[in-house]
Amino acid sequence: MLLFLVKAFWEQLEVSFEKELLSEIYRITLSQKKDMLLSEGQPFFQLLWEASGLFLKEKSIGGTAGPDQLAKSIAVKIQGYLFHWLVTEDISFSETREECLEDLRQFLTNLYITG
Repeated sequence: MLLFLVKAFWEQLEVSFEKELLSEIYRITLSQKKDMLLSEGQPFFQLLWEASGLFLKEKSIGGTAGPDQLAKSIAVKIQGYLFHWLVTEDISFSETREECLEDLRQFLTNLYITG
């Protein structure tokens, strides 16, 4: 479910925003120090939080990681890949999306295995 949500987020970005607009959103984000796409108050983050809680409960993952920490970790991964795409000319949006999803897949697998 987490991977599905992140993939849907990337797909929505692709159809809704041009690169220039996303660059402007990130410029404003940096100046206001609040992410308008992935901050805790945004609907997508709330979905991530809920799905993270279900993932942690369903997989019976121990440790101190809670839904907040997992959702923030996923949001940071997305932010990093998105920012990388914004500042790099020779990488396509679809390549960036797939790299992010693969990184997230590995992260969740490691979390599940080492839980």
